[in-house]
Amino acid sequence: MKWVIKMNKSLEILDKSMELRAPKGTRDFLPQEMVKRQFVVDTIRKIYERYGFEPLDTPVFEDWDVLKVKSGEEAKNQIYYFKDKSNRELGLRFDLTVGMARVVAENPELPKPFKRYMIDKAWRYEDISKGRYREFVQADIDTIGVTGMIADAECVACIVSALSELGLKDLTIRMNNRKLLNLLIDELGIAEKKEAVMRAMDKLDKIGEEGVIEELKKVATPRNVERITEFAKGKFKLAGSEEAIAELEEIKKLLKLFDVKAKVVIDYSLVRGLGYYTGPIFEVMYGGYKKTVAGGGRYDGLIGIYGKEALPATGMSIGVDRVTEILDEAGLFENAGVGKTNVECFVAAVKKEQLEKAIEISQNLREAGIKCAIDLAGKNLSKNMEYCNSKGMQKMIIVGPKDLQESKVTVRDMKSGEEKKVKITELTKFLKT
Repeated sequence: MKWVIKMNKSLEILDKSMELRAPKGTRDFLPQEMVKRQFVVDTIRKIYERYGFEPLDTPVFEDWDVLKVKSGEEAKNQIYYFKDKSNRELGLRFDLTVGMARVVAENPELPKPFKRYMIDKAWRYEDISKGRYREFVQADIDTIGVTGMIADAECVACIVSALSELGLKDLTIRMNNRKLLNLLIDELGIAEKKEAVMRAMDKLDKIGEEGVIEELKKVATPRNVERITEFAKGKFKLAGSEEAIAELEEIKKLLKLFDVKAKVVIDYSLVRGLGYYTGPIFEVMYGGYKKTVAGGGRYDGLIGIYGKEALPATGMSIGVDRVTEILDEAGLFENAGVGKTNVECFVAAVKKEQLEKAIEISQNLREAGIKCAIDLAGKNLSKNMEYCNSKGMQKMIIVGPKDLQESKVTVRDMKSGEEKKVKITELTKFLKT
């Protein structure tokens, strides 16, 4: 696409052929796409608040030291780093948890447990694939100040409830415990290779078992690669693992009490990429879709890094972009009644003489809580009908001279084409039924 920009004489004139597009790994969302995304976000928010989580907001960028201190080597390499005009080192947040941990550390007076949710964007410079972008939206919940596994179980239950409310019913919860992974590293005597081993194991769903083995061969001996593989399959038992396994079993029991309707499996191959996890970790999978739709875990050490007080913490996050794509592909938005627009009706005057009444009607509908648009361009009825159909609007209200003589309007169902005369005084009730 050619863009020729002419500016006034006091400024430099730009006359170049340019291809304008969103930066790689980011996307623009047109209104009909945003309607779906807003439905997902609003549904998740509703369930989060139902579980007693409260909203929190933090800056989209943080001091570089805040981000790098406990992000793990892989996440650190993915952070969008920059310096501001005062030469301060900053970075775009790579998740929503680190900023929250800083807030809690800065506000020790917050009543505990502190339960927060946040639904917003984060950024990671990583490979782009279906459902994975460099700019993405996460829907987080976290509980701070509870050591018991009940907090972990409640987070899982809340996440499953939100996904189920969206229409994703065939869910599997995978669980592991970072304590087991730490015991494995100690048992094998490869502490200096911990990050590399974890990164390799975390790629199982991306490159498969054979790919992971090849990655492990780069950082571990053949014998250790064999033992790591056996551990991932649950065939290699670790000394001192009783506490970690007991925590997982307790969470399974609690999930039954929370009436979580999802398959629950302990999967020793599960790692979770971020370096701050310290205990149970979780991923939620949907049906035959082989990628994670939600994940998280316990991170008891993170908040203490930023403040004087070390606090127990656990949390999970839903990948809004990935969930939206799944719902779209599965046709579940249609099942939920989500269309191309949020606008419920369109008011059009037959002639300009009826415009004043059309404005009055539209304002009355808006005050009654009905999402209403009005013809602003003075189009004829045929063009307005084309416009309504292109936007996916359900109802068109036609304000004409003959109808007004009887204090009525014509309501056209844009899907069926049926029309009905409705008294203006009864219009709101008619549209709401």
